[in-house]
Amino acid sequence: MHPRTRRTAQALGAAAAATIVSGVVEGTTGTSTETVSALLVLTCLGLFVALVVLLVGDAARALRARRLPGRPGAGDPAVAAALAARARRHESRALAQRDPLLARDLRIGRPDLGTAYDDGGLVDLNSAPPEVIARVCGIDLAAAAGIVATRCAVGWFGAVDDVFALGNVPLPLWDRIRDRAVVITG
Repeated sequence: MHPRTRRTAQALGAAAAATIVSGVVEGTTGTSTETVSALLVLTCLGLFVALVVLLVGDAARALRARRLPGRPGAGDPAVAAALAARARRHESRALAQRDPLLARDLRIGRPDLGTAYDDGGLVDLNSAPPEVIARVCGIDLAAAAGIVATRCAVGWFGAVDDVFALGNVPLPLWDRIRDRAVVITG
């Protein structure tokens, strides 16, 4: 519930409670039946208005969430697929870090070798050829060839960021590479 809606409902509820209390106090001091009845009607009306405010606020929020295109959970299949692939990449990286031998057996980061395991679209910078690195990371072949040349010169990468520290990869490509790259050691 939105904080403003919650505050409004709390204020209306407090007003209704105050009306009830004042009606009880006046009722015990000998006020007429009409006054108590009027207070009871006002209390019921206040509670009804509070309920309507809560329901309208929740309904409006639900409609806004459905109308915003591309918002996660808004029902856009492309967004759902991209988020699922991102989650698979995250899981696959964690698996590769925990168990590099299993990662090699599953061929994580090697889409060119064919695999039954869905790694979300990763490429292993320690073993993939430049054409595969270029295709998966969405970079030009020259930059991918530079990554492979650096790999050959240093032996292997211990982390994805080693590519940037040791190689000559242009800064605008770093995020693309980080999103899709994994380094499997061992």
